[in-house]
Amino acid sequence: MISRGLCEQISPILSLHVRDQDIVQNVTALLRLVTLEEEGRRTLCQSMDVSKLLAQGMVYHANQASIQTDGCAVLSNLAVDVEHKTVAIVSPAILDTVISTLLTQVETIDGGQDNQVVWAVVKSACFTLKNFIYENKNLRELASRDDLLQGLETIITRGPRRSKDAVSVLEKLQLSRVQDESLQSQVLETLQFLWNKSVPEAIEEILQVWQDHDWSARILIVSLHQIQDMLQSNHYTDPHQLDRIVYCSKPLLGHVDRRVVKEVERLRVMLAGDSLSTV
Repeated sequence: MISRGLCEQISPILSLHVRDQDIVQNVTALLRLVTLEEEGRRTLCQSMDVSKLLAQGMVYHANQASIQTDGCAVLSNLAVDVEHKTVAIVSPAILDTVISTLLTQVETIDGGQDNQVVWAVVKSACFTLKNFIYENKNLRELASRDDLLQGLETIITRGPRRSKDAVSVLEKLQLSRVQDESLQSQVLETLQFLWNKSVPEAIEEILQVWQDHDWSARILIVSLHQIQDMLQSNHYTDPHQLDRIVYCSKPLLGHVDRRVVKEVERLRVMLAGDSLSTV
């Protein structure tokens, strides 16, 4: 069925019937089987719409346990490349979907309705998160979510024997947060020493910081403020390096934190307004 083009039909079906619970339920169950096969997984990964459409279906049918359980499993299968032993960087929308699936069950626990918790959904969501965090960018993004960490703590407290993956995920997220907070402090301290260096040298180091630490909104915002101040106070006009600033800042325009995007836009307007460079 895979070799005869089954996978190519998945996106059109989901796109047309994403609000139909029965169709989404059947397609998701089928996807869970198909993504166990390397050929099926590889074919589906070539279509970026599958994960996005499946996530939409999970949002529309948040209370349908089988869609949530199978959906998490499919998103995990699509992210994990068993053959090459790698995990893909997952989009914020997909991460949000899996987190929402888990937190919906947590809300049931918090509401005192433990007997209505679907532990199969909890297990599937936690297993998916466990796979996602083998990729550092996914790990950092998930570790920044206070609601997720609190939800995992609730699950572990109320269902300790049903949440082995929850324990593992929580421990790794907490460790990652501590490590990143320490690293962030070190980088911020290093940025302060740049004021003692020449503007060209300081700018080059800031551009490297953008590349190495784009995961930290705080580091990016501080360094963006710094480079803005350097350009304004020194009337810096080296066209080659100013072009590099524009070039290196472009990827940051897609940052998930709007505060970062705002500062990047301000920097680029400053450069364009002063005719220092071209976009």
